[in-house]
Amino acid sequence: MDEREAAISIAISSADVGGADELRRRILGLPLRPGETTTVDLRAASSIDSAMLSAVVASHKLLAFRGERLVVACRRGPLPATFQMTGVSAYISLVA
Repeated sequence: MDEREAAISIAISSADVGGADELRRRILGLPLRPGETTTVDLRAASSIDSAMLSAVVASHKLLAFRGERLVVACRRGPLPATFQMTGVSAYISLVA
């Protein structure tokens, strides 16, 4: 990640309903930053449920509407596989 991508990083340790609510609150609280990237750090999570996947997609849509970009940091294993299997990785970048 370059310096712009690291400008705002949101670490979420549990990729479930609780984490989804936290992600929504934190994304909605971000200042407007057109052209900037926000990284959602899910590297501490070992799996992801549908609530968190939905929150990531909704966050991506909101940030894209504002002229911003969302990147998801996750380690190898079930998370990237879930993003690929659901087609979300086609429009949200995943980084290690």
